[in-house]
Amino acid sequence: MRTFSSMRKPKLSKLDIAVLKDVRHYIDNNLDIDLSVKSIATKFTMSDITLSRHFRIYYKIPLYTFVLQKRMQKALHEILFENEVSLKEIARNIGYKQYTSFIHAFSRHYGFSPSDVPRSSTNNC
Repeated sequence: MRTFSSMRKPKLSKLDIAVLKDVRHYIDNNLDIDLSVKSIATKFTMSDITLSRHFRIYYKIPLYTFVLQKRMQKALHEILFENEVSLKEIARNIGYKQYTSFIHAFSRHYGFSPSDVPRSSTNNC
């Protein structure tokens, strides 16, 4: 029987870490497409279980949560600074096929609706 002290987190190899950095870069640059654990794992020719486990070990956050946070950050930025883009288009830009799914995810994440975010009439960036 294994004791608590003998259970260690698996060490990641340099190759594993390099792949995880590539995964993160891929996510950052592809928020508009399907970023399910399974689709990412397929893209990087690894099992979804291994990808999930390694991602959580290295980044200290579940992969799904990381994707959701990145999408919500991009959505908020676009709402605040891309005035000519509609909320429906923003939803599509971050990978939501259903506008209502985006509204619910955004509201759960931030505690308010995207339509409650003030949009300036001019870009002052």
